[in-house]
Amino acid sequence: MGGSGVKYLLDTTVWLRAVNEKHTLPAKLLGLLSVPDEVFGLSGISLWEVGKKAQLGKLALPKDLPAWFEFASLPTSRSFRYRRKLSLMPCGCRIFPIATQPTN
Repeated sequence: MGGSGVKYLLDTTVWLRAVNEKHTLPAKLLGLLSVPDEVFGLSGISLWEVGKKAQLGKLALPKDLPAWFEFASLPTSRSFRYRRKLSLMPCGCRIFPIATQPTN
């Protein structure tokens, strides 16, 4: 995906589970999230989605929303090593065709 080094775009649900409920993710996905030099994209729409669900009471977060966003995007973390490899992807018409391309 462009020059950002991003090979995988994280789905909002995967991001939420990796931050809040890592134990619920399949071992294969956890392995992928642990690859040392992999950079994972996160669409800007995921931030909106989490915020909107929390606002509507459809998503309980362990911290208030600003604190959770900061926690979920920390540059380093012992528990969630992939966080230091997140790249916030712009949300726009160009991202959707790129995100639907098959990966090899």
